[in-house]
Amino acid sequence: LLLSATLFLVTFAAFGQAPTGTIRGRVMLSGSDKPLHEALITSPQLRRIYASNADGEFEIRDLAPGKYDLIV
Repeated sequence: LLLSATLFLVTFAAFGQAPTGTIRGRVMLSGSDKPLHEALITSPQLRRIYASNADGEFEIRDLAPGKYDLIV
């Protein structure tokens, strides 16, 4: 089973706070336009597990600037 994820990293700085960012993505079944719901997304750097919703979408918030590897 092959999966692909489209990821967007959005960063912003709030006044008086350290900059944080958000990773948003959608997990799709490879070779189709069908979203994969309840797909597990992990990141070794964050040591957490996230799940996509019924539309294959996920969001990881309040991230420090840096590089993150995601595994679906």
